[in-house]
Amino acid sequence: MRLIITALLSISICFTSWSLITMSIGNQSVCSIGDSITIPVNVTGFTSIGSLSIKIVYDPAILKAGRILNINPSFASMIKGINNQTGSISLSWILENSPVTIADGKLFDIKLSTLGGISEIDFSKLSGDVELTNYLGIPYTISNLTAGQGGQNAPKPVIIGSLVYCEGSDIILDAGVYVNYKWSNNSITQTISAKKGIYSVTVTDLHGCTGASAEVNVVENPSYIINKNISIVCGKSYILGTQTLTKEGIYQETFKTIKGCDSVVNLNLVIINPASGLQTFSKCEGFSVTVGNHTYNTTGIYTDIIKNYLGCDSTIITNLTINSSPVVTTIPDTAICQGNMISLLAGGAQTYVWDNNVINQVSFQPQSSTTYKVTGTDINGCTGTENVSVTLIEVPVANAG
Repeated sequence: MRLIITALLSISICFTSWSLITMSIGNQSVCSIGDSITIPVNVTGFTSIGSLSIKIVYDPAILKAGRILNINPSFASMIKGINNQTGSISLSWILENSPVTIADGKLFDIKLSTLGGISEIDFSKLSGDVELTNYLGIPYTISNLTAGQGGQNAPKPVIIGSLVYCEGSDIILDAGVYVNYKWSNNSITQTISAKKGIYSVTVTDLHGCTGASAEVNVVENPSYIINKNISIVCGKSYILGTQTLTKEGIYQETFKTIKGCDSVVNLNLVIINPASGLQTFSKCEGFSVTVGNHTYNTTGIYTDIIKNYLGCDSTIITNLTINSSPVVTTIPDTAICQGNMISLLAGGAQTYVWDNNVINQVSFQPQSSTTYKVTGTDINGCTGTENVSVTLIEVPVANAG
């Protein structure tokens, strides 16, 4: 608490020689309630004074126990009386012998104690409360009375700023306008950037008085980062905040918690295709299969992605085996005499079928020279063919003559 007592009220006295006498109350200040304060009453042009009566008034709610001390020695032995009342001090001199002249300076001091607040100390303006006479008892005319006041309580800084912030940021605390600052975190500026914790500040004002703020508790509310993996069937959608998602990818949305902080959701969206299939073929040479825009005729495993009516990908896997045709063998081309029997034999396959009603490895009698065809089938159902020619030779007829 800083209390400034400012009393600019002065008394100007004009007298016959046109000299000017002034009395003024000086300014003093204290910082704490209960401090004593000594305020001077000064004079200039104080010449040939025969008597003096002064009443000084003050606010008893702010100042108390006023008394006069350090009286100028020129008057000390001639005091008629000092009247100390609540809110005022009165004193007077009557000079019965020769008039008094003193050098410019202090006439006396007023000593009081402080209760706090703003006050002024003033010469009473009521008639008779301030009087001066010359040595003949002729009053001086009092004019040009001006008053001033002042006062300042000790600084009481109030920390301003939001006391709640979200994780990942900070807040600014402001102590107000003073001369010097000392924060609880040792900062010395008017404003500081603060994280969670307890803060206070002690300030010094332009009068040199100090005051401390109340403690404030800065609270950090959490922010969140949430990573999610979501799978949906193709053709369906997923709602993420303001976004409606139908395509596979990485997405982000920021939500607000109930305390106003960010909650960031990172989403990995996977689209599951509803249709997929496996087809297996074990076929013979010459077979081919078409899937979408592709045709396959060699052994292998093939993967094709085809759009369905929803625009979704259908994965078709084709497992294709192409089996080689068997190599069918037969007996060499043969010539036999007409009327003889022959047996045709084929190999290289599992079963055989001859044309012309020939049965494999079963003898028969050809009726004419003929080329016979055999079809052999292996265990995979694949077939191969071969031909064999049988030539009949006429038997000569013997001439009996």
